Amino acid sequence: VNNSPATLLVNGASINGMRDVTHLGIYDIAMLSNIPNLVYLAPVTCEEYFAMLDWSLEQTEYPVAIRIPMNGVVHTDEVVEKDYSKLNK
Repeated sequence: VNNSPATLLVNGASINGMRDVTHLGIYDIAMLSNIPNLVYLAPVTCEEYFAMLDWSLEQTEYPVAIRIPMNGVVHTDEVVEKDYSKLNK
């Protein structure tokens, strides 16, 4: 099922706020890196998070994982990129 345009939201993927001994999210990149053609996005702002989420749901070429920040996201007035299809640039 490679290249299925699925969207995965990765929650709790951080060393910050680790309160569990069995469900640690620090190995998310190692675990997901085996998925062929996966696009892994890590937003910094709230606006960037929603732009990445919208793009991942609308595109039909790649599986996409979005890493949700553990400490929440900050709001900004900066213009956000809305097309993430230009990969590895």
